[in-house]
Amino acid sequence: MSEGMCSPSYQPFSPPSPAHPLGTDPIGRDFLCVLLSSIPTSLEVGVVAMIFSSLLLLLSALLAMNDRASKAFTFITSSLSGFPRFAFFVFLSLIVQLSPLEIALLVSFLASLAPSKAIHFKARQMREENFFLASLASGASAIQAFIRHVPKNVVDEVLKYSSMIASIAVYAEAGLAMLGLESQGIPSLGKELNLILNTPGALMERIAQIQVLVIVLTIIVISELVRKTATILTKLILPYYNDIS
Repeated sequence: MSEGMCSPSYQPFSPPSPAHPLGTDPIGRDFLCVLLSSIPTSLEVGVVAMIFSSLLLLLSALLAMNDRASKAFTFITSSLSGFPRFAFFVFLSLIVQLSPLEIALLVSFLASLAPSKAIHFKARQMREENFFLASLASGASAIQAFIRHVPKNVVDEVLKYSSMIASIAVYAEAGLAMLGLESQGIPSLGKELNLILNTPGALMERIAQIQVLVIVLTIIVISELVRKTATILTKLILPYYNDIS
């Protein structure tokens, strides 16, 4: 969905009316149209971040099955633990304009570093548990034992962490867009917030104050909506693993 669908066809900062329930923005676009066209971007960022971080966290558990892979994983995550993330995004934006999807992937990767160490450590501990050793003794490979036992024992933590990371990604995308560090052409709540805040005298207008509040509340609601999905997913996935194990 492009930014052009809400064309600047009206007077800037027109008050709410039947035609424009939330008024118009600084360049004369219907604010409700801009809001509705921007929400899918934040939802996409949250969903992509949750899926990608879940895969990364499960991968960190899988790497615990091999000693060499485990040592390499520990070295890499420890080396990147103090990585300056905000400075990285600012520097990267000077080279290339990041899309919301790229921001979601990068934020997911960086935010997954710390929780992946916890998941990895728990998976290593499982290698010493009787149920895991029994699977190996019965002839199962380490990968087969992993598939049989590890996911169901870490899925609740994976979803808990990934939902938090998804929430962070929603805020990060909006914040980076607000700072002008996101590529153009895709509607975004952060971009609209940037437009209002950088329009001279905008915050003196009552309608602009309302629009800023609406954007902030929308970002919070989307972030919480994405985060709460972990509870639903846990209730759906855990019984499935219990049935097949």
